[in-house]
Amino acid sequence: MRIKKQLRQFPDYYFKKSDVHQRRLQSIDKDYEFNLLQKNSLYFVNPKLFKPLNLDDVNQLNYDNNDNIKIVPTLLPELDAVVKKPGIYPINQFTFSKNYRYLRDINRGVDISLFDQYVPPSQDKTLFQIAQVYNLKYIVSTSTVSSFLSQIFFMISGFRNPDFNNVFTEYENEPRKHMVSFRKPISIFLHKISDHILAMDSDKGLFEEEVVELMNTGKILERLMTMPEEEFVSRYVTPDNKYEQIEDFHRFMILNNEMCLRSQIDCRSTDENGNPFVFEIKTRALSPIRYDYLHFYDYLDYELKTYKGQFESFEREYYDLIRGAFIKWCFQIKIGRMDGAFIAYHNINQVQGFEYVKASEMYRRIFGSEAFSDAVFQIGSKLMTTIIDELKQALIHESYQSIKLGVSAQNQSNKLVIFAELIQNMNDIKIIKRDENIKDEYDYYKKFQLTNKVLKFEVLTINILNGLEMNRVIDFREGDVLGIKYYFRCLGLAEFNDYMNFLHDCYKFDELNFDSSYSGAWIKNQ
Repeated sequence: MRIKKQLRQFPDYYFKKSDVHQRRLQSIDKDYEFNLLQKNSLYFVNPKLFKPLNLDDVNQLNYDNNDNIKIVPTLLPELDAVVKKPGIYPINQFTFSKNYRYLRDINRGVDISLFDQYVPPSQDKTLFQIAQVYNLKYIVSTSTVSSFLSQIFFMISGFRNPDFNNVFTEYENEPRKHMVSFRKPISIFLHKISDHILAMDSDKGLFEEEVVELMNTGKILERLMTMPEEEFVSRYVTPDNKYEQIEDFHRFMILNNEMCLRSQIDCRSTDENGNPFVFEIKTRALSPIRYDYLHFYDYLDYELKTYKGQFESFEREYYDLIRGAFIKWCFQIKIGRMDGAFIAYHNINQVQGFEYVKASEMYRRIFGSEAFSDAVFQIGSKLMTTIIDELKQALIHESYQSIKLGVSAQNQSNKLVIFAELIQNMNDIKIIKRDENIKDEYDYYKKFQLTNKVLKFEVLTINILNGLEMNRVIDFREGDVLGIKYYFRCLGLAEFNDYMNFLHDCYKFDELNFDSSYSGAWIKNQ
């Protein structure tokens, strides 16, 4: 019998504010709304207050560490062929291989504690040593900086839509802009690790991870695809200490004589001339799992059956990549000087196929050209450190050990809204489980009173393209010259409800596609 299976309906609060959140918004009195309007109206400030962003010292030093590149893993031969001849490769194209079942069926009988643990920049001794030697002010990882740079890109470009040309003929009525989950505000931590060095770490929120299957699957697949089955079993299923410990390989970049960025290199290959190049490995859960990952177990039978189409297709997954992950991947790949990304699509239980996407394709889809991606990266990184410099100066008389920094690009205006929560001791922030009594950030801070000072700032900007001022930059070509004027100002203490609403938006799911009308349907044989 053939039946049609529908995706579980998203809880209402994914699409609209829950009743409790609505009541909170209604509790904000009209005086506060009026005052907020007055503050926003101050956008029309004296042009003389805007300062040109100093780009005289914009430079980039790359430390590729190629002397040790041989420690970087390589893909199994069947998969390396995908990199050498990019395209879409469904898993059934590998039935000829002795590794077919090994590649298809994700081995979940592993000891996940044996896999490498992520080291945040604030705990990375190598990053700290580089910062000391070169007298740098900031140390950062690619994952953290990419979220900040994305907000700056949205501000510069006026939330420029991705390029969907020449694809998706059946997607005429689907959204053509970045997912809300990638346009939403971001939150990071700035930690003092010495008198003059700040580390930028990611902020994972106030609640424990409810589902770790996606993260664990990524760890498993990354190792599974880069070593023979015998070695994988010996390392992670029945450990016997037969093999030496795997060393992580990093590349580093020093930007503008003030910031060091770290990029972990996942894999390497060689081109037709035998020259080595490196690339990312990305594991990608299928669309219904990403949309409703708290209930991922309902979609373990979802498969990719066709190349094109709105459902059960590689086209759907690529459409979501353009609207979602590509913007962060662009910055990560640029920092690591990587050639592209090798993608493994899976439904938690089984791999559905592979695809290799060149960096040039991602740059074209997101920025329109590699030249614009370079300009946004270079100027955006300078604006980012300038904003943090201004923030430190504004807080020079304040006491803090860390700052929870919230950043949000504002649509319809060239403005970043910034919240800075001053933290004396990170151990005071309790990460708890979500329950019936504590469902969101407002509930959390009602139980654990917010005693830290929270300040609100704005960064107003004017884009200058080839000497002309403009609200947004969309069409950027090779040889164009981009500059920015900015005005940084403090708006005073943040209102509690204002900050709670901001955090509520920050901590929404990273993958949820709010804009899509996709409800999902597939045929299941029984």
